[in-house]
Amino acid sequence: MGIGVLSNTEIITLITDRKIIGSNVKSLDADELDESSLDLRLSTIYYSFKEGQSLSIRHAGVKVASLKDVCSLEENVIGEDGLTLKPREVYLFKLEEQLDLPAEISAKASGKSSIGRLDIMTRLLTDDSRQYDIVGAGYKGELFLEVISQIFPIVVRKGDSLNQLRFYRGPQVAPLVTRHNIKYFDDDFWYEYREDCFRGSKELLKSEDFSGPFYDPSLDPRYFDLRVELDQSFPIYRAKKKEDIDKANVTIDIRNGKQNQIPWETCWEQVKVSTKNNTQFVDLDEDNFYIMRSKERLYLPKDICVDALAISETLGDIRIHYAGFAHPTFGRKRKDDKKGTPLVFEVRSNNLARTRLFDGAVLAKILFLCMSGDVETKDQEDERFHNQELQLSTYFTKVP
Repeated sequence: MGIGVLSNTEIITLITDRKIIGSNVKSLDADELDESSLDLRLSTIYYSFKEGQSLSIRHAGVKVASLKDVCSLEENVIGEDGLTLKPREVYLFKLEEQLDLPAEISAKASGKSSIGRLDIMTRLLTDDSRQYDIVGAGYKGELFLEVISQIFPIVVRKGDSLNQLRFYRGPQVAPLVTRHNIKYFDDDFWYEYREDCFRGSKELLKSEDFSGPFYDPSLDPRYFDLRVELDQSFPIYRAKKKEDIDKANVTIDIRNGKQNQIPWETCWEQVKVSTKNNTQFVDLDEDNFYIMRSKERLYLPKDICVDALAISETLGDIRIHYAGFAHPTFGRKRKDDKKGTPLVFEVRSNNLARTRLFDGAVLAKILFLCMSGDVETKDQEDERFHNQELQLSTYFTKVP
């Protein structure tokens, strides 16, 4: 096993060696895991705040359980009918999994894509941690998840999964594919459209071009831009106001929602892109949630995965809270003739002012990472995400 991101087959080895412990992981096979991460699942234990006293926990160097008294948390048990999470209330769940990691193994968590597209924030907490979503090398202990749903009432039960964990052998920066060495990898795993102002067309760049004439030496070689695609012929999506969703009596059931999808128009509306002087843009209203896509497209081989990172937690008057994973082979299983698949931005505007967002604005960065071992690819994939151009969460019907 080499340095890099652990594959699903290597995660199975950690489970077999009892480095990952939990009732839900005992019988997992590699084809039940994502290619480069493990789904984490809720236990029956959760902590809540007294009504009107919700706050987000930002701990440092202490045991999470010891915060119960400091933060006036009440311990509860999820009943057989599940628990309904109220919008904008903070809940802290104890997760099913516990870790007993080897000294060279660390981990990083991210919300699942279908959860992020519901405007649900998830943050992993560990004992003695100094930042969210990071599990230190050699960590031994319990895992906790802070959950905040911004818009929808959410029904959860024991065993439901809202986030995922990716494991790394060696330093997490060690497997990076940079702008300097990307040309030595599969030149078909990354696509970017570059507008040619002189010919009035778009030219498709491949990975080998990033160290060639289009390489800007002022750029950090570790990161690659993700730019927003705003096209007048292709609308974006905006969640309806909370009061409208409340009137429609909409509740998302995490376990059963994908089988009983909610009509998309109940909770979403399309927003057309404006154009002026050959410039395309969209105005984001205060305190709204939007779904958009990237210009760049991913076409990942079996030995490469991606971390998607917000540039910063806030960008002027908007917040990008998509920080997720793209697994090996993402974008290679399309049913059409298109090359690669774009990533999706989850954008929340704040309540300070309207924001005018222009086509091509950089909203996030991505890291390309090498896998440390062979990946066993799934026979069954969620085609909606592999074939997505701009896709809502799988809890809603597909937009025609």
